[in-house]
Amino acid sequence: NTTAAYSVGENKCFVYGKNRALPDIMRSIAHEMTHMMQDEMGLLRGSIRDAGGFHEDQANAKAGEIIKLFAKSKEGRKAIYESKVVI
Repeated sequence: NTTAAYSVGENKCFVYGKNRALPDIMRSIAHEMTHMMQDEMGLLRGSIRDAGGFHEDQANAKAGEIIKLFAKSKEGRKAIYESKVVI
């Protein structure tokens, strides 16, 4: 099972949002849209690794960057989640 996917060559992102926190959904959207950009630039050729490698690393980095920018986008925002869980 996956929480999101990009359909290569179709410019379509699929994101599962039920029972997920908004920042997690946003991260998935940013990740898959990075794959869309890679596809539009002709970078998605051959076998694409499911984890690690250029494509996934770039998508993960861009998604993380966007979430950090969101967290800092509103004065007084201390966290991107509603509550903290201490383990």
